[in-house]
Amino acid sequence: MTGSFLTKLPCLYRATMKRIARASLAAMLLWALCFSVAYVLTDDTPQRALRSTPVATPFPVHEAFGKSRGEVFGAILSTNSQVIAWNLAGVATFGVSTVSNLAINGLVLGGFLKMQVLQGASPPFLLRYTLPHSLEFIGVWLSGGIGLSAAWLVFRWLCGKPSLDRASALSLLMSAVASAVIIIVAAWLEVFVTLRDVL
Repeated sequence: MTGSFLTKLPCLYRATMKRIARASLAAMLLWALCFSVAYVLTDDTPQRALRSTPVATPFPVHEAFGKSRGEVFGAILSTNSQVIAWNLAGVATFGVSTVSNLAINGLVLGGFLKMQVLQGASPPFLLRYTLPHSLEFIGVWLSGGIGLSAAWLVFRWLCGKPSLDRASALSLLMSAVASAVIIIVAAWLEVFVTLRDVL
């Protein structure tokens, strides 16, 4: 029995990873749609008075989270971990928490980025403070794909259809570990690369 499973494992694993990849793509598209909507619809009405104010940094984490790099790293990692956790919680909420979290994350970031542009931030300036740690978006989309895939597998299982097997569980677990590693690396990059001139 075990030998048969091990023989089939590579095929089962690849099939599950394809499902996760498709779900991650769907998560990315949902996030991008919400980001685009927020970016397009955000205007400068509340910020007209700030037009003459120089933009120091679009991410004032130094003042918000603490004085040391360790404190800032911990705060950023905690925030990113909560985003990942809400995405993964889709397994217990039939994907509702995953979809809502991706939508909110995209809307907030899209609106925030547009406000920075309206305040006078140039494209090179924004890239300087976003591109180095943009790896975290992959972690967000991957965890969103995991949440959606797991929710679909649970739904099929409740309907009496074969879905949740050891290969699927292994694939989901490995993908979840990968997303966790990604956000840890992204938080380190944000503190020690993106914000090296701020902290």
